[in-house]
Amino acid sequence: MHRHINDIKQVEVSKGVWERTLLGPDDTPHHNLTVKHQVIKPGSAVCFDDQMSEYQHYVISGCALWGGIYAHSDTTIFVPGNKAGHKIEHAGETDLFLYTSIYKAPKPFFRWAKARAFNFFEAQYTSFRATTINRQLITEEQHAISGAYRMHGLDIQITPPHNEVSPHTNPEESMYFLRGQGEVLSEGERVKVRPGSFVHTPVDVQHGIFNPYDRLPVEYFVLEYIEHDKAWTERGYQTPSLTWQK
Repeated sequence: MHRHINDIKQVEVSKGVWERTLLGPDDTPHHNLTVKHQVIKPGSAVCFDDQMSEYQHYVISGCALWGGIYAHSDTTIFVPGNKAGHKIEHAGETDLFLYTSIYKAPKPFFRWAKARAFNFFEAQYTSFRATTINRQLITEEQHAISGAYRMHGLDIQITPPHNEVSPHTNPEESMYFLRGQGEVLSEGERVKVRPGSFVHTPVDVQHGIFNPYDRLPVEYFVLEYIEHDKAWTERGYQTPSLTWQK
């Protein structure tokens, strides 16, 4: 599935908070994932109170205030569902642009699950498939030890001109394009993407990213979703019997 925010109607959900739904529960077979693009005006705030969902926020631009922490552009915030609700407030001079993934939990969250925030400039550069620069804001292991059930790492990736991430398969994932222009293999066809483009890919469906242009890199973030509660513990491994020797 691919969409652009300009093709989705913007709705004022509370005073000074405008919202577009990039992906709704009916857009996936499991009906548990919602993705929103939000614009928060000065003096306004957006509240989230579903204790049976986990949240992954990304500050696209602007400045947010969350739990006493200022979160600037290119900061991501993970919030598990064991909290009594959380709020993200506008805290800058310009509009706050926020991307939010919401995933329903299969069971109550652990009491020790913790909210965490990471900034783009805290992440290390790594190469990816020798053609793409990658910064992993939250690793898969960090999500797991934070108590996530479904969120599985969030990466910022940059594909330079005349490079590509060749077609491959992954867990379920969503992509949001921040800068530059390129193309994505989605639903069996190559579609053009630009800032504001959103792509959702189900598990094991082939997809790829291409930058056929001469000048500018294409930059986007990738958020994967897995079944953490099964992936780390239910691999069919049988504990071998122990034979004590005298």
